[in-house]
Amino acid sequence: GDRPLPECQRLGFREDIVTMAKTSPSLADEVYVQVMKQLTENPSERSVVLGWKVMLRLCQQVRPSAKLDEFVRTFVMQSTKS
Repeated sequence: GDRPLPECQRLGFREDIVTMAKTSPSLADEVYVQVMKQLTENPSERSVVLGWKVMLRLCQQVRPSAKLDEFVRTFVMQSTKS
């Protein structure tokens, strides 16, 4: 499998993803969709934890479009119930 990245590198990539999402609303929506796909039925617990860290930063820093907002909210609510 892939070798894990050092924590400082993961933090840098996470911030790069969030910074990129801030550049345009359509890009922000695409990042949200890709993170949700990464979190859906992912068998790797480590990958899921890292994905949720990205999702947390996104939700703190970048709002999804009005079209995607309710979908993201529902995804997060349903995912945290299980």
